[in-house]
Amino acid sequence: LPPSVRASVSPTISALRWGAVGYGLVLSAPDAFKGSYTAVVTLAVCLFITTWRTIIPIRLGSPTLSERLAAYGDVAVLAFATGYGGGLESPFVFTVMIALVVVSFGWGYLDGAIGLVIGCGSMLAGVALGAGTVSQQFDAQRDLSIVLTMLLAVLTSAAVRSRLMESERRRVALAGQVE
Repeated sequence: LPPSVRASVSPTISALRWGAVGYGLVLSAPDAFKGSYTAVVTLAVCLFITTWRTIIPIRLGSPTLSERLAAYGDVAVLAFATGYGGGLESPFVFTVMIALVVVSFGWGYLDGAIGLVIGCGSMLAGVALGAGTVSQQFDAQRDLSIVLTMLLAVLTSAAVRSRLMESERRRVALAGQVE
C-alpha cells in the first residue's frame, strides 16, 4: 500500500478497534458484574490486543511474512477469546471483524479468506472450550447474519484495497507522462 494510504488508514483502524472493544465492554459489563469470568477474560484479551496494536500497529501490505503472520495471529487470538466468551453471540464479535478487515485490506482477497477460515476455526475452538456448544452458534438467523456480515466486510475491504492499488498504479503511470 502507498505510504499516504497507510498514514490515513492506521488511525481509522485504531478507532474501529477501540470502538469494537468499547461496544463489547458496555454489553459485557452486566455479566462481568454478576461474576462471569468468561466476560472478564474475553475483555482482557481484547483490551490487550487492541492496546498492543495501537502502540505497535501492523504494517499493512508489508511484503514480510512476519507482519502477515502477526495479523493472522490477531485474528486467531481474538476469535478464540470471542468464542470462549460466547462465540457469535459475544459482544466482542466485532473485534474479530475488525481484525479480519485489517488482514483483507492489508493483503487482499486470498489473505482475507485465509483469515476468515482461521477466525472461524479459532472461534469454534474457543466455543468448545467455553460454556457454550457449537450447535448453539447456529441456532438463530442472527448468527448466520453475523457470519455473512464478516464475509461481506472481508470482501468489501479487499475490494477497496484493490481499487486503491489500481489508482496508485495509474497515478504513478501518469506522473511519468506529465512534464
